[in-house]
Formats: sequence, structure tokens, C-alpha cells
Amino acid sequence: RLPGADTTVIRAVATLADGSTAEDAVLVNTASGLAARVEVQLVEVYALALDRQGRPARGLEQSAFRVLEQGQPQTIVRFEEAASAPLRAALLVDRSSSMEPNMAKVAAAAQTFATAALRSKEDRVAVLSFADQTTVDQPFTANAAEVERALAGLRPLGRTALNDALIEGLNYCGELEGLTALVLFTDGQDETSRFTMDQVLESARQSGVMVYVVGLEDAFPDRPTRRRMEELARETGGDALFLTDLESLPQIYAGILDQLRSRYLLAYQPATETTPGRGAFREITVEVEGQGLEVRARKGYYP
Repeated sequence: RLPGADTTVIRAVATLADGSTAEDAVLVNTASGLAARVEVQLVEVYALALDRQGRPARGLEQSAFRVLEQGQPQTIVRFEEAASAPLRAALLVDRSSSMEPNMAKVAAAAQTFATAALRSKEDRVAVLSFADQTTVDQPFTANAAEVERALAGLRPLGRTALNDALIEGLNYCGELEGLTALVLFTDGQDETSRFTMDQVLESARQSGVMVYVVGLEDAFPDRPTRRRMEELARETGGDALFLTDLESLPQIYAGILDQLRSRYLLAYQPATETTPGRGAFREITVEVEGQGLEVRARKGYYP
């Protein structure tokens, strides 16, 4: 109800089977007898709070979080833990020639991740793989057996077009809303891409998809390349992890899933005075109260 009037705002939130959402609002009991249609544009941010040991901090209240857009505080109008939110996770798996000795272990670990991720009928997992080219081996599905068949069918061959694969994966996931992540595994840095890492970062900004990078440490010998992968993960609210061997890969995948399920949904309607212009990138800062806590969330969005 609007202050000082009989007019009431009715807001409706629709969640589709694929996890995407839409909101709208109408005014009723207006003085003129006519209802006005109001566009409601909510920005959704999935934030992860971590303690000093890097463990997800659960059970936090809305009051613990603060969201700023363009440096200006925003009013959180929707807050919930995302543990039961529909999950969309796309596995982006390197199948270049160098993966030959590791393909079976990587596929087995990815399958374990998929089986655990498909907890409800609303969750979805997709399989994409890449070498010189990127292919969608299994579109988003709720069927773990379909994921298993796709992973079992991967055959290593070709060079590593990593940047191209990341852009393909981001574009594939970018139409989805809600809790969506692209989970990359690679054993080598880029060899033959058309796109640059700067273009990958810009595509990540536009998509709003969380990116998790998992790579073999020996495959990223130079620190600058590794820093760019870490930058990509931070920009999207994800993480970058580099392994010395594959023995810990199942635990790494389990940790990624735990982080996804431990996020908080913070939604706000941008204050008009913070709007830098239609189509311009808007920076988001999420802060969390609590001794030793840090927060990960995407750094901004394009309206």
C-alpha cells in the first residue's frame, strides 16, 4: 500500500521451469479508477560469504549484507538462502590431445559432480567440451545418465582454444537467469583461439554467469596467465583453483558445488540516481558484516 493513499502496488514474481524469473507490478484502487502498469527491474546477485578458513558462512541474516551500485547503497528487497534454488551448471571440459592420459579421471570426477548437482527435478547440468572447436555434448538435462553418456563419449584430439571455449560457454549459459555457473576444467593454456582474454572478460561481464576455473598447475607456468584466469573468476563471483595432480579433483568439484549451494540471493531495484546511463556497465559492491568474513559476488552488470 502506498503511504497516505488507498492505492496498492501488487507485485508478481514468476519462476519458470528453467529457473528464470520475471517480475511485474500494477497499481490498483487508483483515484482515476485506472490501473497503471509499472516495470520492475530487479538486479539479482548471488553472494557467497566465506570465513577465514575459506568455508561458506551459512545462516546469515539480511542485515549482515550491504549492496552498493556505483558506490551508492541500495535497498535489498528480496533475500534468501539459495540452497534450494534451481541450479544450472555447465561443465566445460578440455578434450585437447594433451588430455589423453587424464580424460577418464576428469570425466569420472565431473560425473560425480553432476550426480550430486542434480538433487531435484528442477536442477540441470550440461556438458560442453573443447579442443580446436567447442561442442555441446549434452544440453541442459536433469538426467544424470545423459550426462554420463556425454562424458564417456569425449575423445581427446586437437589443440587448445581455451578463450574461444570460454566465450562459447558463457554465451550458452548467458540466456539463463538464477543460480547459473560455468565450471571449466583444462590442462593447458590457450594455443589457438581467435578471441583474447580481454574479450572473454567482457563476455563474462555481459553474461552474468559465475565462472569456476579448475586447471592443472603445471599447465599455467607463468603467473600472468594464471592471474588472468583468477581475474575472470573474481569478476563473476566464482573461483580459480590450480591442482598439482588429479587426485584432489573430486574434492575440488565437491567444494565448488558446496559454494554454489551456500550462496545468498540479494535482489534490489536500482535507485534512479545511481544510473550511469542506459547500456553502461554498472559496478556492484557487496559487503558482509562479521569478523573474518569475506564475500564473493559478481562485480557488476549491463542493464
